[in-house]
Amino acid sequence: MYKYLMQINGYANYLGKVHQQYFTQQFKGYYGKEFLTLVDCDFDEHSDTSWLRSIVRKHRKVFHPLQHLLLLSFLNVSVKDLDQFKGKQYKPFGQAPYYCLNPAAGHYKNRVIEDVTITTCTDTRRPVGTLSCKCGFVYSRRGPNIDENDVFRIGRIKVFGDIWLAKLKELVASGLSYYVSNKF
Repeated sequence: MYKYLMQINGYANYLGKVHQQYFTQQFKGYYGKEFLTLVDCDFDEHSDTSWLRSIVRKHRKVFHPLQHLLLLSFLNVSVKDLDQFKGKQYKPFGQAPYYCLNPAAGHYKNRVIEDVTITTCTDTRRPVGTLSCKCGFVYSRRGPNIDENDVFRIGRIKVFGDIWLAKLKELVASGLSYYVSNKF
């Protein structure tokens, strides 16, 4: 459950790997050293074995309820809402099916793509989704989705596909230039 909460709050990547240094700094900044010392939950930000780093990993340890409450409060989750997060999986590009964004296809902006392949951007460490439609159109974009319009954003077209190329040839044959035809 913490894995999902850490992902949706931006403290873990799409695979669930926690950005420990950033997370521990934000946590300590949120509560402050004085408060954490007062409730006997202070920790060394640079220690790999601190309770905070351990609690968000797969662990075989027991943690004090106060530590769980501090973490949940930091992640803006109340104890009564915990059940709604049980078994949830993080989907940085939303739920399938996904939209085909091939403007030459009859199913343009319809949910027809069943799967997304997710990799990691080497520059930003953000998830990159590659979506391949049966029409041959393949595009990718960085995630995760922030707002509802992100599902219609293309970062890079990887393969135009036969339908797109046929439409381009048709437009060029009708007398339009490649440049104008490309704007359809």
